[in-house]
Amino acid sequence: MSVIRNRVVISSFFLNAITEDMVTWKSYPLKEVNYVLNVGVKAEVLQEFANLVKWDLSFIAKVVGVTKQSLIKNKNQRLNKLASEQVIEIAKLIDFGTDYFGSIDNFNDWLGVSHIRLNGQPPRAFIDTIRGRELIKELINGLKYGFCS
Repeated sequence: MSVIRNRVVISSFFLNAITEDMVTWKSYPLKEVNYVLNVGVKAEVLQEFANLVKWDLSFIAKVVGVTKQSLIKNKNQRLNKLASEQVIEIAKLIDFGTDYFGSIDNFNDWLGVSHIRLNGQPPRAFIDTIRGRELIKELINGLKYGFCS
């Protein structure tokens, strides 16, 4: 599904997957907050999400701020509020990136390439922080609009 937000078409496939279709790009921000506060992402869904985006479970656990062991051990439980919020933001970034790059494989390849604006480090190295995800989005926007990214 694609929606228009600020005249940019954004798919919400990965956001839908991680929230089990409870939150989409069309959702009012309060719905997202309520999801994080009152529902939360299931550890089992995060494991499935890791497979969907072709990321190692250890890597996604690190990015979200939990351990791989806790994800496996507590797969029937929900993540805490902070981890759930992190996962939702990562899903949004992946939707944004795959919209530009055309596929999860192309986006993952780009995440692994060293970048001059990141002091020679790959974007993947910055994905576990809020500001890092903002930088990644800025780089993609630069590519979209013809800036040297």
